[in-house]
Amino acid sequence: MFNINDKVVCINATMPEADWASFSERLVKGRIYSIRDVSPEVFYDGRQCVYVVGITGGAAPDGVETGFCSSRFRKVGAASSHKNQQEGAQ
Repeated sequence: MFNINDKVVCINATMPEADWASFSERLVKGRIYSIRDVSPEVFYDGRQCVYVVGITGGAAPDGVETGFCSSRFRKVGAASSHKNQQEGAQ
């Protein structure tokens, strides 16, 4: 799960062309972003809706800003941190 101010890297920037219309700009795979907000709801599979600094989404029918699914991102350093823990255990 992500928290506000976490640094994340985009690992999936694919989206149907029509869906990009509601965002101020597109995600870029490999680019590092800062989390500016996190939805309080967590989906059944553990994903969250997150909002990143520099990109705003249009309002959904319920008036809430459209965000990105957390599965599009990975915390910066998460993979190398996990690798270092595995190497230390050997």
